[in-house]
Amino acid sequence: TMMQYASLNAGLQDIFGVERLIKTGEFEKAIDWSQTFGFSESAILMLVQFCIDKAGSGKRISFNYIDKVALEWAKMDRTDEDDIREYINKYSTEYTGAKSILKRWNTNRPPTTDEVELYAKWTRVWMMEKNAIIEASRSCHTFHILDLRIIELYNMGITTATAAKSHYSDD
Repeated sequence: TMMQYASLNAGLQDIFGVERLIKTGEFEKAIDWSQTFGFSESAILMLVQFCIDKAGSGKRISFNYIDKVALEWAKMDRTDEDDIREYINKYSTEYTGAKSILKRWNTNRPPTTDEVELYAKWTRVWMMEKNAIIEASRSCHTFHILDLRIIELYNMGITTATAAKSHYSDD
């Protein structure tokens, strides 16, 4: 029944604040995440907060977008609070890393999902040191070019800042 979801409704409204009232259809979607995917109430609130933080504002976000993220997380079996908390912590580290690269290039915008995923690939999959990425970013201004430079370093077995610095000083 709707009554059992009263605290979820209140929690969602708290997250969105007075700038946006939650519509019935949006609330029904949130209930659906619980019933279909097995998200707990607090997991739903974490999901919604994550999506709003990413968008920068509750006014600017669509429930269809949050629904896509919920589906994606459910497919990855990321429906309980611990898994979600772990993911958000990893994501925020990679988001901050990608943002720091943009800042070095005097680009004042949040990183895109693709840019965050590239940063994750470099640091988590290829174990590239953060400062090695910074060395590679010195003479380029796009993530595409930076990715090519990092692929080159990786193929040469270079993952440390010292080795990257030495590689670029030989140019």
